[in-house]
Amino acid sequence: MYKRVGNKILQFKEEYSFLSNFEPCKVTMDGIEYPSVENAYQAAKVNIPGNIILTNVIRVENNFNTCTAKQSKKQGRKVKLREDFDEVKDDIMYELVYQKFASNAELKDKILSTGDMEIFEGNYWHDNYWGYCYCDKCRGVDSKNKLGKILMRVREELK
Repeated sequence: MYKRVGNKILQFKEEYSFLSNFEPCKVTMDGIEYPSVENAYQAAKVNIPGNIILTNVIRVENNFNTCTAKQSKKQGRKVKLREDFDEVKDDIMYELVYQKFASNAELKDKILSTGDMEIFEGNYWHDNYWGYCYCDKCRGVDSKNKLGKILMRVREELK
């Protein structure tokens, strides 16, 4: 699999690794600073309606603000998922990705340097919602590429 073909970024590797939600960057959500978009996104799965203090206690107890992005993804599979997550997850992702690039001049310059290239989050773990899986099993499966679309939207808004 190539990381780039023509005017398309196909994978978040090497010079495009900064597009990954695992890329170290400071983002803040509900008063807590997280070391990556992935950490904050996984923490957002926890929500006690009307009680941000308890919500944040649970997020901190689960180390979302201190663990690695990989650990946060694993931890995010263990927490009780907020009831409205399917309805709010796209907006949460957009807000965190926008913050990542808008608040960091170096990352902003990098995403702007991709010009008008199409961005796809190519993967092999069967994620056809946020990206597209290029394995044989997923060949022909409809890919939403939500993260790629969010990245292109953020890039456009930061111009």
